[in-house]
Amino acid sequence: MLLCGAIWAQAAHKDAYSAYIQQDIKSWQTQIDSIRQQPNRSKQQQEQLLDLEYGFVAWALSETNNQLAQNYLDHSQNDLNNYAKAHGSKTRIQAYQSAFYAYEIKLHPARAARIGLRCISLAKSARRNQPDDYFAQIQYGNIQYFLPAVLGGSVAEAQTAYHQAEKIMERQGLSKHNWMYLNVLLMLADSYKQQGDYRMVQTYYEKILRCEPNFSWVRDTLIPANIKRLQ
Repeated sequence: MLLCGAIWAQAAHKDAYSAYIQQDIKSWQTQIDSIRQQPNRSKQQQEQLLDLEYGFVAWALSETNNQLAQNYLDHSQNDLNNYAKAHGSKTRIQAYQSAFYAYEIKLHPARAARIGLRCISLAKSARRNQPDDYFAQIQYGNIQYFLPAVLGGSVAEAQTAYHQAEKIMERQGLSKHNWMYLNVLLMLADSYKQQGDYRMVQTYYEKILRCEPNFSWVRDTLIPANIKRLQ
């Protein structure tokens, strides 16, 4: 049983990574739907599902496909509730809930008054309770990055959290063939771009390509655009 679970986890991890670097959102969506159809999901499968949903809803929001984002967010919240009932990691529950609240606010800005402070508080608690959890660092960084400065957001603070996530993942051997690690590096590049430090942007783009030379979006789109900024 443990061997079957390990094989499943490796396959699911590989599929998610391939979909990410190929920007194949249909494959990503198919993986989510496939896991959802499995009865009696293990805790590992539940965490894989939440990771995929976290990334998929963010993509749908970036494409302003709000109806799709709302549909998958509703399922994600239900899946998170099930994960909590299965005694999942308290830190992960807090971090995921913070992310899902942030998505809800993006879809329904008027709800910020009701859940905004809770969203921020959960991200801070997750990071404080388990500072060596990379996802807690990522979510805290996201809150700081996207929260307006007048409300307490800080690109520099986000950058610190992303750097910590980067180091944790490298130290724990989670930097190879891991879509979330590549995404952390992209967020670091974005944070340096916000600060106008295009040399550091280039440094992180090049680091991404050293990890994954076939990440064509970075190689063929982001790097050429950044080189123009450096000229």
